[in-house]
Amino acid sequence: PTTPPTTPPNTGLPKHVVTGYWQNFNNGATVQTIAQVQNQYDIIAVAFADATTTPGAVSFTLDPSLGYSVAQFKADIAAKQAAGKKVIVSVGGQNGTISVRDSASATNFANSVYSLMQTYGFNGVDIDLENGIDSTYMPQALRALSAKAGSGLIITMAPQTIDMLSAGSDYLATALKDKDILTIVNTQYYNSGSMN
Repeated sequence: PTTPPTTPPNTGLPKHVVTGYWQNFNNGATVQTIAQVQNQYDIIAVAFADATTTPGAVSFTLDPSLGYSVAQFKADIAAKQAAGKKVIVSVGGQNGTISVRDSASATNFANSVYSLMQTYGFNGVDIDLENGIDSTYMPQALRALSAKAGSGLIITMAPQTIDMLSAGSDYLATALKDKDILTIVNTQYYNSGSMN
């Protein structure tokens, strides 16, 4: 028997979605505010939330070198949302060290992401864990977050290409376990290099 397709949650997004990353760090690229992000982007992923000393928990602080006040950042997020855009916080990245490998860290992850959503007005979370993901406890964390945030929660994933090629992949297993609450998967084709 075949499994019927899962209808994703109604997030108010268009059928075809353009996602872009807004960087909270200065690497020499032109610094821009959330307000300056072009209107073509439907989802703006704020990169990155950082690991804390509490297992699984994440925090977010604006890089002071950007010269961007927290109040203006929050106002810019609200203005994008008023224009129909979604602004989410991205966790991980190439250097991210967030680890959700037991029930306690799953709870810490859900609580800390929800707290960031409350503080900054984020619509959800982007899972960009390039240093491993646990297909038992990350789904648990995302379900706990979904229970707190409700049906409008945006959950995206940004796996590397190799992470979605095999049914044995923890990333693919996580996506399949959460497909009813998962908004979109943005595979990192741009980051594939010599991967198959």
